[in-house]
Amino acid sequence: MRAANEAGAADHMSCSDVRYYVEKYTAEVAEMYARSRGATDAQINRARRCLTPTHFRRAERWRNYTE
Repeated sequence: MRAANEAGAADHMSCSDVRYYVEKYTAEVAEMYARSRGATDAQINRARRCLTPTHFRRAERWRNYTE
């Protein structure tokens, strides 16, 4: 996402950044954005390891609350 865009392939986002974007948007949207900015499969897989089912449930509750 931001790291793929600004710092290139050698850098990466922190797990807290990954969780923030997944909770704010969705995992699918965050992944599409990251790929559109040049994120590699390895970077996407690293970001996925930052997430647990709890993050997905929390994101769903947050989106339902704000809509």
